[in-house]
Amino acid sequence: MEYEGRRCLWRVIVGGVWLASVPVLAVGGFVAGAYLAGDLHHVILVALGAIVAIGAGQVAAAYVWPRRPWRRLVLTRLATYEQIDGPLDLNAIIRSRDFNAACRALRSARLNPVSCTRVPQPPDDAPDLDLKLNIGRSSRWHPQGSPDTYVLVRRCLRAAGIRARVAGEDLP
Repeated sequence: MEYEGRRCLWRVIVGGVWLASVPVLAVGGFVAGAYLAGDLHHVILVALGAIVAIGAGQVAAAYVWPRRPWRRLVLTRLATYEQIDGPLDLNAIIRSRDFNAACRALRSARLNPVSCTRVPQPPDDAPDLDLKLNIGRSSRWHPQGSPDTYVLVRRCLRAAGIRARVAGEDLP
């Protein structure tokens, strides 16, 4: 949700339906088989019920379960944001207490806070800026070498009210 907001919730719902379909297929096959074989005096109906119970439900569930389409639905989309293409040339110095808020603000702009490093000696004019945040970007969302990426980082951190230094510019 930090990358896309509420627009991503449909993936969770569809993934939940996929996940729920596995036991529904397995149990549903047995229920359908028992229903078809309800009259035990007709051998053909009993055989058909067994085929449905073992075949349709179990085979479909066994096909869906190892492929885990509910996970792939979310993970492939998440990989588009977290696949870093190129050098981590973006960074910002922030206060360590603002780390979580900065990560949320950057993810909302489709940027990926990759790592952080404690600054052993903060700048003299900003002693409270004690954490260097390395920011990655995916070429799917941000072209490489884009000069406006620093502007985007500044805008995100400023909108979140985070004190930071980005490319030599201090943000209040």
